[in-house]
Amino acid sequence: MNQDDLERQALIERLQALSTHTRDSVRKEIHEGDYIRLFGTFSSFKLAAGLSPTRLEKQFNSQLAESVGNYELNKLNDKKREYEGKYLKPSSDRFQTVITGSDIHSKISDEFTVNCFVDTIRRVQPDVVCLAGDIVDFECLSSHGGNDHRRFTISDEMEWLDQFLLDVREAAPNAQITYVCGNHENRLLRHFANESPFVKELLCDYHGFNFAKLLGLDKYEINFVSKDDLTVYKESAIRHEVSKNYIMLNDTLVIGHEPAIKKLKMPSLHGHIHQYVVQNNYSLTHGAFQHVQLGAMCKLDSTYCCAAHWDNGFMISHLDTNKKGIQHEYINTSNDFVMIGGKFMER
Repeated sequence: MNQDDLERQALIERLQALSTHTRDSVRKEIHEGDYIRLFGTFSSFKLAAGLSPTRLEKQFNSQLAESVGNYELNKLNDKKREYEGKYLKPSSDRFQTVITGSDIHSKISDEFTVNCFVDTIRRVQPDVVCLAGDIVDFECLSSHGGNDHRRFTISDEMEWLDQFLLDVREAAPNAQITYVCGNHENRLLRHFANESPFVKELLCDYHGFNFAKLLGLDKYEINFVSKDDLTVYKESAIRHEVSKNYIMLNDTLVIGHEPAIKKLKMPSLHGHIHQYVVQNNYSLTHGAFQHVQLGAMCKLDSTYCCAAHWDNGFMISHLDTNKKGIQHEYINTSNDFVMIGGKFMER
């Protein structure tokens, strides 16, 4: 060995002997000029001492982490799909009623609209209650810069959700309740499995607490429709996956969260946009039919985008399962009063 090689080996041994290997801690023990002259950079010095992963090692570790993450997400994919039809309550009646609400956003809900929704369920006793996504918000996990994450916590939202689902179930004890996963529910599931795997492991494996308990699915006998693949990571791919979350009732009506369900070319209801819009269409199979975009059930003063064109409301749909006909009754609760089935209600 020449003199430089001997000096390099000595410096490597000194570096390996240190308890910590940050740049600042190493400077206290080894003169910076010594290793810069022999190794060029601090990173090269650590790499030569075997204290930094090589490019191939970094690539392997990244692939390993992705594989482990996908394994956890795929387990959750399989588990949530078990709830798509776990609590179905089929009816043989020709005429069936469905009440659909969307975009409540939990703690920022419009209380008047929610009260009207629950009261209508209690009086109508529908065959199906459909919660068409974004029932919760999870503002603290949001990337919207305008959100104040201090307004309420996940615990606050879970407490609200539990009370809301209790109210709905008590209002219609015999109804089929189906909860369609929206982009905000997807946000929680993705974070639960991907960003907080150790918390999930503690809750699930040690306390027996899983996403179904988190959303009260077994407690209130609720179907959860979440066909979206949680392993995708690009925003465009996530939106595409969430658009797969919908139900089809008696081959007559499709209900989902995203507007993309219009591509199915049959009568549909969807949320997400927070504005009531009716689009007429025609097909050889269904004849003349409508795509209906529902108003929201949250407050109309969003902090992260202009809500000037939003409105409040929900839908009562009557299905003729023999002739595949539909009669919609849209309940617009944007104003200070509403008349629902002969009952006057005021904010």
